[in-house]
Amino acid sequence: MATENQTNKNEEFQCWSLMMERTFLPILDQHKALANAYESLLDTIKTRSDMDKVYASLVGEYETSRNKSEHLIETFMVEKIKVDNEHKSLHRELEDSKAKQENLLEESKIRQEESRVKYGVLQKKYKSLIEKLNERIECPVCLEVPVVGPVLSCPNGHLVCSKCKTNSCPTCRANMSERKSLLAVTVLENIEHKCRNQQCDQFLPLAEIGAHRKVCIYRSIKCPATLCEGKVAFCSMIDHLMTDCSYSYAKEENKITDLTSKQGFFMQSFNAVNKEDD
Repeated sequence: MATENQTNKNEEFQCWSLMMERTFLPILDQHKALANAYESLLDTIKTRSDMDKVYASLVGEYETSRNKSEHLIETFMVEKIKVDNEHKSLHRELEDSKAKQENLLEESKIRQEESRVKYGVLQKKYKSLIEKLNERIECPVCLEVPVVGPVLSCPNGHLVCSKCKTNSCPTCRANMSERKSLLAVTVLENIEHKCRNQQCDQFLPLAEIGAHRKVCIYRSIKCPATLCEGKVAFCSMIDHLMTDCSYSYAKEENKITDLTSKQGFFMQSFNAVNKEDD
């Protein structure tokens, strides 16, 4: 009897176990599936949360970069306005400087023209004064302005150079004495003297006139042809030898050189110049 009861219990337990397996196993499988789905969803949520953080970080970086860019743009615009203002200021200064330079140039031209006119007036006055002084101290006999003293004066103030002095004044016929004019000597020592060579119009101080006469192109020199007694201006000597001189061999040979006469005892000396090369 006990064995039979035990067998029945075993069968009931097996039935119950079988029923439990058939009932709870699907539920357990569903629970596992739900747990896996939950874990997957949880991972998804975590991933989305990380993405949100990344997105928020990117948004923050973007905002920071945009703020920096806006600040840089604002700074650039401020600097650009500053540079533009400086450029405009420099341009205005340049224009003002250019206008000032033009005004100064115009004023300089006006002053130069005024100075030129004043200089011309002063030069005319100076020349007029020199001419009058020359007229006053010019010797009435030789008609030359003395270059050395003494200059003698008659009782009436008429002047005559020491070379031309006689017993009577050539201007008023008054008796001449040994009266000397210091004023005339002072004048002749400080005025410019005209070169005495014909055709030369240069006026030079007394200290320079002597040296000028030695090199003046109008100075009179003797013809180098030995038999010719003529004196010609230095600048006209070649034309004289080639055309006017009756004793020049240059006309025959059509050139100017150092020449010896055919007789052997007359010498013509002049710088060698080939007339054809002139």
